[in-house]
Amino acid sequence: MKIRLAHLANRIEELDPRALVLTLNALALIVFFFVALRYDYLHADNIGRLMFSTPDTWKYRAIADWLSGKTSTFSPSLVLPFLYPLFLGSVWQITGSPYVFWAVQFCLWIAAINLTATAAYRFTKRNMMMAIAFCIMMMNLSAIVLTFYALPEIVVIFLWSVFLYLLSGTNLRDPEPRYAFWLTFLLSLLAITKPVFQLHLALLVTYVFYRSIRRYKTILLVVLALSPVALQIGVNANLYGVVGISNLSEATAKWYILSQVYAARNTISLQDARNAVKDYDSMRIAGYLIQDPASSLSAYLRNLGENLTGALDSLEFYPKPYVFTRWTNIGYLVVQIIFLPVIVYIFFAKKSLRALAIKLMYLFSSLTVFTSAISFNEGDRLVLSALPLWISIYVWAPVLFLNPPNANGTVTFKLRPSIN
Repeated sequence: MKIRLAHLANRIEELDPRALVLTLNALALIVFFFVALRYDYLHADNIGRLMFSTPDTWKYRAIADWLSGKTSTFSPSLVLPFLYPLFLGSVWQITGSPYVFWAVQFCLWIAAINLTATAAYRFTKRNMMMAIAFCIMMMNLSAIVLTFYALPEIVVIFLWSVFLYLLSGTNLRDPEPRYAFWLTFLLSLLAITKPVFQLHLALLVTYVFYRSIRRYKTILLVVLALSPVALQIGVNANLYGVVGISNLSEATAKWYILSQVYAARNTISLQDARNAVKDYDSMRIAGYLIQDPASSLSAYLRNLGENLTGALDSLEFYPKPYVFTRWTNIGYLVVQIIFLPVIVYIFFAKKSLRALAIKLMYLFSSLTVFTSAISFNEGDRLVLSALPLWISIYVWAPVLFLNPPNANGTVTFKLRPSIN
């Protein structure tokens, strides 16, 4: 068995990377259309029905209609970031067709897979690692299904894949001005797509400023890269009186984990709890959760486990894909636990440029996963955003772990192992 695997690895390494990419893309198309046709997602009636079949999709549709001028007034109780509604409204105004919008999201899906796999190849110079990254991405059923819904996850995955592609060629220890700009700009776009990425943006900007002291060109470009966030804050302040990117985080904490803890402590239904806490502000939400840390921690850990191992509600109608997704997510979690000692070793023992990139990705991935636990009943949708990040981590990390950096701080790659 070991010899056969070694033969297979050697055969893959001997392939022309371009031929391998073409083969993998053909395989991705087969997987996608098998799932979409087998479970009727591509049925003519279902594409239009599914696109706006959830409450969240209608919220984005309402903002998109307002931005495109289809409605003259808009007074939301929830202030959402505008990038995804702007993207939705732009496509919708041009075509007005759910089929075209699905096609656009499908193209973003296939592009995200290719960019993530290419980043893996640029980092490792291994066909095998590129193929592994590609296959894991294309086999994620949740990502396939979400191309049929007007939800921002596919755009988020695409933006992260572009970020990883740039990161794989960036010297983080001494970032060039253009790379500092584009990495920051991409995180700014992510922040005005889903507010949780404000944390990631703040972390990156802090690091770049620290590494670029007295490099005024880099600092100026990073400030310019924050313009999407500044624009979003200005729009919200002018239209809604909200100074910030969104009030989504506060609303989510109130509607989900606060109500969850309140219901448990007072032995009432979740809906009654939501009615009771509807006027709580951020300080009062935090104060109530701190009052009973045991209940809050229990709810948080339960939500975290459900988010990491769950599956989309829409898959519940199809037992086989649902079970496959649940077991796949459990497998992802097991892999992350197994690789934890390697990550810890890289954090404390590795000082190379590639190790720095892995550390940054791991921090970003962890932030995405751990902030998801303020919500529940979303399947794996909230942690799906971290998919390109953790795939890259666990494809890049073994190569770095087994191949020490040279004196210049870059990774040298050993010859393929002998099968003897």
